[in-house]
Amino acid sequence: MTTTGHIRNGMGNVRPYVYGPPGLLPWLEATFAAEVLEMSADGGEVSIRIGDSAVALSLGDAFPPGAGTKASICVYVEDVDFTYARAVAGGARPVSEPADKPYGERQGAVADALGNTWYIATYVDAAEGAGAG
Repeated sequence: MTTTGHIRNGMGNVRPYVYGPPGLLPWLEATFAAEVLEMSADGGEVSIRIGDSAVALSLGDAFPPGAGTKASICVYVEDVDFTYARAVAGGARPVSEPADKPYGERQGAVADALGNTWYIATYVDAAEGAGAG
């Protein structure tokens, strides 16, 4: 484990913590080119990097009562259509197909096996997003 001051892995102050099935890690690696930063000996606790962001994963088939609430995470990619297709081909359930949004993004969404929603987006037009808020 590496630390920078009070922040683990020298990453940002906020790090999503996502519960998922054991197959979530290989899906994230294939879909978003996620890189493992650290992993517990049993493989159940994993820190990954997607682009410039860190995500903590708790992987398993069952979780303690009250744990494992569903999450919604937005991942920005260069090609939303390609990444969406790769996510679905890798086993994700389609939630919404990629479409141009009024806030200047092209965005789609998929769900993993535990029901976490992964929004996949590409920022396409600064002028469209200027008045959103």
